[in-house]
Amino acid sequence: MIKLSIEKAIGKPLAHDITRIIPGTSKGPAFKKGHILKKNDLAALRDMGKRSVYVFDPDKGYIHEDNAAKVLAEAFQKKCFTLEGPSEGRFNIKAQINGLLKININLLTFINQTKTIICSTIHQNTVCCKGMTVAATRIIPVAIEESEFWPIVEEIRDKGPLLGLLPFSRKQVGVVVTGEEVFSGRVKDYSLDIISPKVQSLGGKIISHQICPDEKGAISLVIRQMVKDGCDVIITTGGLSVDADDVTLDGIVSSGANWYLMDRRYFQVLCLLLHIWELFPFLVYLLHFFIIRPRCLISFSQGPCLEIRLPEKRLLVWDTEGYA
Repeated sequence: MIKLSIEKAIGKPLAHDITRIIPGTSKGPAFKKGHILKKNDLAALRDMGKRSVYVFDPDKGYIHEDNAAKVLAEAFQKKCFTLEGPSEGRFNIKAQINGLLKININLLTFINQTKTIICSTIHQNTVCCKGMTVAATRIIPVAIEESEFWPIVEEIRDKGPLLGLLPFSRKQVGVVVTGEEVFSGRVKDYSLDIISPKVQSLGGKIISHQICPDEKGAISLVIRQMVKDGCDVIITTGGLSVDADDVTLDGIVSSGANWYLMDRRYFQVLCLLLHIWELFPFLVYLLHFFIIRPRCLISFSQGPCLEIRLPEKRLLVWDTEGYA
């Protein structure tokens, strides 16, 4: 491509989109790549502050930003994504299914440390809905030499994929509602109104819903029956405070559940610990030994887990299928 004044570019195809911004109103391409510039386009170009434009040059050896962005977007992922573009030299990558976004951070760092390619993503481990934009990519110049571009693409393909999307497991859920006031009918149970949308949004299905009095044995019996009925996840809706009648935890433990972390404030640092563990395993041991010293986390998980073994034989468990 070659750079020409807008007057000399009349009759030639534009080599890139030209963006027009109207503050507070719109932002988008006023002229698309390939548009044959006409004399009556000059006024609009001058209004946008354009005195020169790039037009296509018959010489080869360069790849245009639109074509390069498509190649990159295709190289970044293998399945569970769709592509949108090009627009102003950019391709968007969208989730094709509901799932958990995984990003190859080392590869993303490599890409953005090149001088010619950029990729922006949302955060690692974001819950994504179908149609959600998770990343966008483009080259920084309008065109890039093929001799520079293709070796980078091959390295990305060898180290990739950059993006992955873990589909949600379709878990069967049981809900145990505790409380004498609900069991006796004095207070209406609204738990399903709150829990059902959350479970359904993750692809789960509530197959059992039971109301129990504040009795350890009753809670334990209902939980055991839900396990027998095939519930993968069991949710309790109360009785975990410090009041005398709060026996939900006792009922859970009595049902045979494994317990690993009890103090509620430690949930706030769980995700931070997992990230620190990935980068600095020894630091997690120090944090635990001198500061955190967690007690237990109640878990019925039968699936694959990431186990972080801490001093004094304590265990931190993260269910890799998305439940903790």
